[in-house]
Amino acid sequence: MYSSLLKIDFLVQETGGAQVAVQTDHRERAEIEAEPEVSVLFALARVLLPRQMMQEQGTPLADVVYVAFDDPPPFLRDALGAVGALLERSPSKGRTRLAPGAATTDELIERAFTGLAARVQRRVQLSDPAIVLRALEAEILADPPSVEHDEAAYWTRVLELMACVAAAIRTKHAGTWQVSTLSDVPFQLALAGQQVLLPGNRALRFIADGASESMFLLLASVDELAGAAGQPAGPLLPSLRSREEAIGCGLLSRPLLDAEQPDVPVIVYGNDGEHTFGLLRRSEAEPRAEAIHAEAMANLAGVAAEIEELAIGELRILAVTGGFFAAEKLLDPVFMRGLARRLDTELLAVGVPRRGLLFATSGVQAPAAIAGLMRIIAHEFAAGGSRGISQAVLLVQDGVTVGFARAQPAAAEPDTDEPPAKRRGFLARLFGRR
Repeated sequence: MYSSLLKIDFLVQETGGAQVAVQTDHRERAEIEAEPEVSVLFALARVLLPRQMMQEQGTPLADVVYVAFDDPPPFLRDALGAVGALLERSPSKGRTRLAPGAATTDELIERAFTGLAARVQRRVQLSDPAIVLRALEAEILADPPSVEHDEAAYWTRVLELMACVAAAIRTKHAGTWQVSTLSDVPFQLALAGQQVLLPGNRALRFIADGASESMFLLLASVDELAGAAGQPAGPLLPSLRSREEAIGCGLLSRPLLDAEQPDVPVIVYGNDGEHTFGLLRRSEAEPRAEAIHAEAMANLAGVAAEIEELAIGELRILAVTGGFFAAEKLLDPVFMRGLARRLDTELLAVGVPRRGLLFATSGVQAPAAIAGLMRIIAHEFAAGGSRGISQAVLLVQDGVTVGFARAQPAAAEPDTDEPPAKRRGFLARLFGRR
């Protein structure tokens, strides 16, 4: 399917052991030409994402083959050539290495998103970018797309939201589109001062959660950061992130455990504003690292969180929710000791699968019970998408994280009948929340 962005159609091991991803496009040329901007962005994402996915797994791809069932128009060939894809024409199965055209990958992304924003403006018959975005959100809220039922419509809506929010942002702030390795959709908007926005992540949350995750929150965050220049920053607070994100973004961080482990999150820091969380970069903040940590931990103690008790079979779990920093309560010894007392245990098994969510149960129980917790954590990590933190099961004693338990692969895998990143989370399904 030409619009399956989160899946590889076929993964083939060729002679010599090299792995090749094969992506198929069954459309006729006229169908591709009818939506050139979306077709370009789909093609770029379907070549970039498999490489990123396999790189993260430690088994990089030798090539990505794009199988076209009709002769691709020049703009699609240019896109595939820019990202170094092999073109295979069916039914001959001959493969051609497409040469890059005059435009770079970033220029093609820029051109496609600009054109897509203009196309939405014409459709809704409005010209002001902010009003266009409001109209687009209203369309989506009235008829939310489903990735399970119509992938093409779903991802088209995601790309339209990205294009329109960028158009609205750029009425006030200069910005350019780029390839991204940080976003679920591999495109980011770079603003002045090294600020990077991930509109795709916000678009996915808006479609999943509705008006509470409006694209206008992204606009407000940009305005807030721009207006805060020279003004006092919000309170310092910690944030749990993956080690990969902390290193890749150059963030000030410290390990959660003395022995660094790739699956265990790290602690980063930022200033909490009304609409933004301004992460601190290592290059600027490292000389004050200890003072920053102490201040952030003191502020975290004053952050409230909600605790809900769940019974899943014989497994008794406490779910901590109620705010952006719910997962970070892992770092609050007094709070964690309270969870241990409530569960009447000296050792907690804890998961922080995604932002805003922490699970805790007794760490002293049968392996099957811990395996159940692992499955729940793995599912919520997958459902969290860009908000995912870690699949690790952490061990907490006397309020402090002292180790972690490794999940058995079979136990930690979420079921794969549907794309896991787009499924409703465990708590949402349990309590009927969106």
